[in-house]
Amino acid sequence: MQIDVLIIKKCSDDLIHKNIGQIFRKHNIIEYKSPTDYLSVDDFWKVYGYALFYKSESSHVDDIKVTELTITYVSAKYPESLMKYLKKNLGLGVEKRGKGIYYITNDRIPMQILVSSELSEEENLWLRSLSNNIKDTSIVDRLSKEYNKHQTDELYKAAMNVIVRANRERFEEATDMCEALREIWAEDIERARDEVKEVERNESIRRMIVSCKDLGVSLEQIQETLVKNYELTEKQAEEYVAKYW
Repeated sequence: MQIDVLIIKKCSDDLIHKNIGQIFRKHNIIEYKSPTDYLSVDDFWKVYGYALFYKSESSHVDDIKVTELTITYVSAKYPESLMKYLKKNLGLGVEKRGKGIYYITNDRIPMQILVSSELSEEENLWLRSLSNNIKDTSIVDRLSKEYNKHQTDELYKAAMNVIVRANRERFEEATDMCEALREIWAEDIERARDEVKEVERNESIRRMIVSCKDLGVSLEQIQETLVKNYELTEKQAEEYVAKYW
C-alpha cells in the first residue's frame, strides 16, 4: 500500500492560530483532492483507514495515540453527498467553523473538510488559488504582489509555479503581468533552449562517430577528437563512442 497523503507532525504543544490549522494535534493526515476531482464516501473511508494504518505502524505499541491524530480533507467543491452520508449513516455532526472550513464532530478522531473554493481570500489566498480555474484577475494581482514579497522563499516559488502553469491564460490577461510569470516563463524558455542544444549536440556527436567509423578512424582517434572538439572528459567520450559506435 502507498499512502499519497501529506502527514504533518506538530512537534510542540503550541497553539496554531491559522484558521485551517487550529484543529491540528501531533500527527495530522491531509488528503488533497485535485481541483478536477471530487471527495467521495470511499475517499473518506480510505483516508480514515490510512490514518489508523499510520497509527498502527509506530515503532512501539501505542506510540502514536489516537488522541494525537487529526484528518484533513481538502476539496475544491463542497462534497454534498459525503456530508449527507456522514450525518445520516454515521451519525456524525458537521459544524461550519469559518469560510470553507467544516469540522466533522462526534468521532474519536478530529476531522475537517476544507472547501478551497470557499476559503477566505484574506486568510487563505494561496490554498484557495491552487486551482486551474482562477477567474478573477484581481486574485492574479494579489498573488503577484504577495509573491514579490517572498521571491527568495522556495515554498512561495513552488506554489506560484503550480498556479501560473495551471492558469496561464488568466495570468496573460492580467493588465500588469507579474514578475513571477516572467520569471517562470523565462525558466521554461531557458530550459527548452538547453534541451534543444543538448539534442543538437548529441546528434552532431552521433554523426561524427558514424562518419569516422565509416572512414576507418580508430576508436582512440575518435575519442581524442570528441575531447578536443566537444570539451568532453575522456570518460564522457568513451560513453558516447560506446553508445553510437
